[in-house]
Amino acid sequence: MLGLALEGGGARGAYHIGAMQACLEQGLAFDAIAGTSIGAINGALFAQGDFAKARELWLKMKSSDLFTEEESQFLALISRGKVSAQALSFFREKARETLSGGGVDTSRIRALIEKYIDVPRLLESPVDFGLVAVSLPDFKPLELFKGQMEPERIPDYILASASFPGMEQVSIGEKRYMDGGAYENCPVNMLIDRGCDTVIAVRTMALGIHRPTRDKTKTVITIAPSEKLGPIMEFDTAVSRRTMTLGYYDALRQLRGLAGRHYYLTRSLSDERAFRRFSLAGEESILRAARALKITRRLPPLRLLFERIIPQLAGDLDLPKNAGYGDIFTAMLENRAQRSGVERLALYAPEDFLHIVRLSRPAPDCKNPLSRGARTACDILIDSL
Repeated sequence: MLGLALEGGGARGAYHIGAMQACLEQGLAFDAIAGTSIGAINGALFAQGDFAKARELWLKMKSSDLFTEEESQFLALISRGKVSAQALSFFREKARETLSGGGVDTSRIRALIEKYIDVPRLLESPVDFGLVAVSLPDFKPLELFKGQMEPERIPDYILASASFPGMEQVSIGEKRYMDGGAYENCPVNMLIDRGCDTVIAVRTMALGIHRPTRDKTKTVITIAPSEKLGPIMEFDTAVSRRTMTLGYYDALRQLRGLAGRHYYLTRSLSDERAFRRFSLAGEESILRAARALKITRRLPPLRLLFERIIPQLAGDLDLPKNAGYGDIFTAMLENRAQRSGVERLALYAPEDFLHIVRLSRPAPDCKNPLSRGARTACDILIDSL
């Protein structure tokens, strides 16, 4: 069985959409999907077979669709961990009102869930669906799959899972519930317990508890953001669109084994081919690169290149000691691409990437962790190959 675990993360849930798009393009069919918080909402849409509807929602959803301006600001403070009296001073009246009434009004979120979640369709789907919430005041976890939920209560359970701290708590029966991230923000174990042998876990790296996998014999494929995502409680269509794109390419990297650390290359550059490329460097270029790195010439040019320059660049580029020539050459290209502003969120064949990078010109004032000498040496060698 193949499972999909969707981590909570509020506005970062757009990342799930891009990851799911990549999964669908790769022909993956999930037997079970479980999510926490926004992962529960997205997961229900995925499980009922409405990926297109989920994507449409994220392309137009804004904070104003869910909260008033003051509520959005209040939740943004909480999501950033700024809950001191001083930090909330500007919003103290609103905070008092919302908290005395049980929290920020969630009626707009409920309306959204009721509009987009088709309960009969979800129940009839062959894809199982589960979620995580936490009961109050005992703080006990609630992990349920759709067959364990009363059909008329499914929207309540989904809303309960997505009730971020500071929001109204959801009452179901005699208990109140809050966001499942307080127990497990990425329900991998829940799917394994359900019988999944392989689980694709889509992380958002948001606030919440993340528990290690209990059964190490199962396969867990983790798709995680390769750059920091936006704020948790600030919904913006432009940010969501980029987050979706990032999720798509990060998922492709894992599912297709793409090469590169910062860019997305369709395949690795072989050590043999990279070695041949390096061997094309002329004596003048090698000596200039050596001077940039403050390496004294005591070897013939090619030996100087392979024994001194390339190993030093590998270290400067923070590559492991066992990195091959293909890894080193790719890292050099990626560093120059970053400094030149080459579009990161795209799929590149190695030959095309090399051509684009060689034509690019690094910005002189670009911030980069690589030393000036190492940057200069990389550029000299790339231009000479």
